[in-house]
Amino acid sequence: MELREFSYYLTEFAEVGRVSRVAGAVVGVEGLPKVRLGEVVLAETGEVGQVVALEEEAEVMMITGQDVTVGVRVVRVGSEMQVEVGEALLGTMVNPLGEVVLGKLGPGERQSRRLD
Repeated sequence: MELREFSYYLTEFAEVGRVSRVAGAVVGVEGLPKVRLGEVVLAETGEVGQVVALEEEAEVMMITGQDVTVGVRVVRVGSEMQVEVGEALLGTMVNPLGEVVLGKLGPGERQSRRLD
């Protein structure tokens, strides 16, 4: 999934949240009133996450990486998580964002699909 710079989404959606708690890969964020369940979020540290729950006091996200701490700013991306699928990915290892981390893309078609 290709993402733009943090500042682009900050301008585009005019909403910024802040991390209020961190428990491993689960992060609580406050201040994104229009965020949707399943939406992709981007931390100012470059970490990408997905909204997995909406609670009264905070939005709960699963974040990839280790650089998110309390107080870090988070913005909405405006789309749901998508990964590439297809024969070209056979024999490769991908991370939770669908990025190849081991192996090479082979011949064959690839398509982007929404991650449910």
